[in-house]
Amino acid sequence: MKILVSVGYHLTKGPKCKFWEWLEPKTPENEVSSRKDKKELCNLTLKVSILENEISICKMKTEQENLVVKQEFERLKWKLLTHKVVMIVLFLLFVFKK
Repeated sequence: MKILVSVGYHLTKGPKCKFWEWLEPKTPENEVSSRKDKKELCNLTLKVSILENEISICKMKTEQENLVVKQEFERLKWKLLTHKVVMIVLFLLFVFKK
């Protein structure tokens, strides 16, 4: 009988990433005994390691993209501020010129 087990992997910081995996319950009669079962267990371990690696790569790319977006946002905020100041100065010049 198979049960659904949640395997939670903690990243260095931030929320947990959850993977759902079907695993056999550990009992003496169905422990890993045959060569095929051991190979399947090794394959599952390898797949989990690959997933962890892909998650860390995706997290690193996301952080880099986030930094680029923040820099662009700061640049646009500064540009907007300068435009506001210029508009105020032009308005004041227009009002006091009359």
